[in-house]
Amino acid sequence: MIFPRIVALGVLAVTLAACKPAESPPAAPISEVVVGGLRVSGAWVRATPIPGVSGAGYMRISNIGNTADTLLGGSTSLAERLEIHQMANVEGVMQMRELPDGVVIPAGGSVELAPSGTHLMLIQVDHALRAGETVPVVLRFAKAGTLKLNLPVSDNAP
Repeated sequence: MIFPRIVALGVLAVTLAACKPAESPPAAPISEVVVGGLRVSGAWVRATPIPGVSGAGYMRISNIGNTADTLLGGSTSLAERLEIHQMANVEGVMQMRELPDGVVIPAGGSVELAPSGTHLMLIQVDHALRAGETVPVVLRFAKAGTLKLNLPVSDNAP
Protein backbone atom coordinates (compact mmCIF):
# COMPACT_ATOMS: atom_id res chain seq x y z
CA MET A 1 0.00 0.00 0.00
CA ILE A 2 2.97 2.34 0.36
CA PHE A 3 3.75 2.27 -3.38
CA PRO A 4 0.37 3.76 -4.49
CA ARG A 5 0.76 6.54 -1.91
CA ILE A 6 4.23 7.40 -3.19
CA VAL A 7 2.94 7.48 -6.76
CA ALA A 8 -0.02 9.63 -5.73
CA LEU A 9 2.27 12.07 -3.90
CA GLY A 10 4.56 12.21 -6.93
CA VAL A 11 1.63 12.98 -9.25
CA LEU A 12 0.42 15.67 -6.83
CA ALA A 13 3.89 17.27 -6.68
CA VAL A 14 4.18 17.35 -10.49
CA THR A 15 0.66 18.79 -10.79
CA LEU A 16 1.38 21.52 -8.24
CA ALA A 17 4.67 22.38 -9.95
CA ALA A 18 2.87 22.68 -13.28
CA CYS A 19 0.28 25.01 -11.72
CA LYS A 20 2.91 27.31 -10.23
CA PRO A 21 2.83 30.68 -12.01
CA ALA A 22 5.83 31.43 -14.19
CA GLU A 23 8.38 33.69 -12.54
CA SER A 24 8.66 37.08 -14.14
CA PRO A 25 12.02 38.03 -15.60
CA PRO A 26 14.02 40.64 -13.71
CA ALA A 27 12.99 44.19 -14.53
CA ALA A 28 15.44 46.13 -16.67
CA PRO A 29 17.29 48.98 -15.00
CA ILE A 30 15.92 52.46 -15.54
CA SER A 31 17.61 53.69 -18.68
CA GLU A 32 17.41 57.41 -18.02
CA VAL A 33 15.34 60.04 -16.20
CA VAL A 34 16.04 63.78 -16.20
CA VAL A 35 15.06 66.23 -13.45
CA GLY A 36 16.35 69.78 -13.49
CA GLY A 37 19.96 69.59 -14.61
CA LEU A 38 20.39 65.99 -13.43
CA ARG A 39 20.26 62.75 -15.41
CA VAL A 40 19.69 59.51 -13.47
CA SER A 41 20.52 56.27 -15.27
CA GLY A 42 21.07 52.56 -14.61
CA ALA A 43 19.13 52.64 -11.31
CA TRP A 44 18.40 49.36 -9.50
CA VAL A 45 18.06 47.75 -6.05
CA ARG A 46 19.73 44.52 -4.97
CA ALA A 47 17.38 41.68 -3.96
CA THR A 48 17.24 40.88 -0.23
CA PRO A 49 16.94 37.36 1.16
CA ILE A 50 14.56 38.11 4.04
CA PRO A 51 12.38 40.94 5.36
CA GLY A 52 13.73 43.28 8.02
CA VAL A 53 17.25 43.49 6.63
CA SER A 54 18.73 46.46 4.82
CA GLY A 55 18.70 46.79 1.05
CA ALA A 56 20.93 48.80 -1.25
CA GLY A 57 20.20 50.91 -4.32
CA TYR A 58 22.54 51.98 -7.08
CA MET A 59 22.56 54.40 -10.02
CA ARG A 60 24.56 56.97 -11.92
CA ILE A 61 23.66 60.63 -11.43
CA SER A 62 25.10 62.98 -14.05
CA ASN A 63 24.89 66.74 -13.73
CA ILE A 64 24.22 68.17 -17.19
CA GLY A 65 23.61 71.62 -15.71
CA ASN A 66 25.90 74.54 -14.95
CA THR A 67 25.55 74.39 -11.15
CA ALA A 68 26.48 71.72 -8.62
CA ASP A 69 23.59 69.96 -6.90
CA THR A 70 23.43 67.63 -3.90
CA LEU A 71 21.57 64.36 -3.40
CA LEU A 72 20.31 64.92 0.15
CA GLY A 73 18.47 61.65 0.73
CA GLY A 74 15.07 60.24 0.03
CA SER A 75 12.36 57.88 1.12
CA THR A 76 10.57 54.68 0.18
CA SER A 77 7.34 53.13 1.38
CA LEU A 78 9.03 49.70 1.57
CA ALA A 79 11.58 50.54 4.28
CA GLU A 80 11.74 52.34 7.59
CA ARG A 81 14.08 54.92 6.06
CA LEU A 82 16.41 55.60 3.14
CA GLU A 83 19.91 56.96 3.76
CA ILE A 84 23.00 57.66 1.69
CA HIS A 85 25.92 55.48 2.77
CA GLN A 86 29.54 55.13 1.73
CA MET A 87 31.80 52.10 2.05
CA ALA A 88 35.53 52.64 2.31
CA ASN A 89 38.61 50.59 3.05
CA VAL A 90 40.09 52.02 6.26
CA GLU A 91 43.43 50.40 7.18
CA GLY A 92 42.44 47.15 5.49
CA VAL A 93 38.94 46.99 6.98
CA MET A 94 35.80 47.79 5.00
CA GLN A 95 33.66 50.29 6.87
CA MET A 96 30.28 51.80 6.04
CA ARG A 97 29.05 55.16 7.23
CA GLU A 98 26.07 57.38 6.60
CA LEU A 99 26.60 60.60 4.62
CA PRO A 100 24.12 62.89 6.44
CA ASP A 101 25.07 65.90 4.29
CA GLY A 102 24.44 63.95 1.08
CA VAL A 103 26.52 63.62 -2.06
CA VAL A 104 27.53 66.56 -4.24
CA ILE A 105 27.08 66.12 -7.99
CA PRO A 106 29.45 68.68 -9.54
CA ALA A 107 28.39 70.73 -12.57
CA GLY A 108 29.36 68.77 -15.67
CA GLY A 109 30.31 65.76 -13.53
CA SER A 110 28.67 62.60 -12.26
CA VAL A 111 28.42 60.39 -9.20
CA GLU A 112 28.22 56.62 -9.34
CA LEU A 113 26.21 54.95 -6.58
CA ALA A 114 27.65 51.44 -6.82
CA PRO A 115 28.28 48.26 -4.79
CA SER A 116 31.22 48.63 -2.38
CA GLY A 117 31.06 52.42 -2.68
CA THR A 118 28.51 55.17 -2.19
CA HIS A 119 24.94 53.81 -2.34
CA LEU A 120 21.37 54.23 -1.16
CA MET A 121 20.70 52.24 2.01
CA LEU A 122 17.13 51.03 2.57
CA ILE A 123 16.96 50.45 6.33
CA GLN A 124 14.61 47.70 7.59
CA VAL A 125 12.83 46.69 4.38
CA ASP A 126 9.32 45.46 5.13
CA HIS A 127 9.51 42.33 2.94
CA ALA A 128 12.12 40.35 1.04
CA LEU A 129 12.85 42.21 -2.21
CA ARG A 130 12.75 39.75 -5.11
CA ALA A 131 14.12 40.06 -8.63
CA GLY A 132 11.44 41.38 -10.96
CA GLU A 133 9.78 43.64 -8.36
CA THR A 134 10.16 47.39 -8.25
CA VAL A 135 10.84 49.64 -5.28
CA PRO A 136 9.18 53.08 -5.24
CA VAL A 137 11.75 55.68 -4.24
CA VAL A 138 11.62 59.45 -3.88
CA LEU A 139 15.05 61.09 -4.15
CA ARG A 140 15.53 64.59 -2.74
CA PHE A 141 18.01 67.01 -4.32
CA ALA A 142 19.01 70.45 -3.00
CA LYS A 143 18.29 72.27 -6.28
CA ALA A 144 16.48 69.87 -8.60
CA GLY A 145 13.83 69.05 -5.96
CA THR A 146 12.32 65.57 -5.75
CA LEU A 147 12.39 62.73 -8.23
CA LYS A 148 10.04 59.72 -8.01
CA LEU A 149 11.42 56.47 -9.41
CA ASN A 150 10.42 52.81 -9.45
CA LEU A 151 13.72 50.99 -9.12
CA PRO A 152 13.84 47.45 -10.48
CA VAL A 153 15.07 44.73 -8.10
CA SER A 154 17.83 42.45 -9.38
CA ASP A 155 19.93 39.61 -7.91
CA ASN A 156 23.06 40.99 -9.56
CA ALA A 157 24.28 44.18 -11.17
CA PRO A 158 22.55 44.60 -14.53
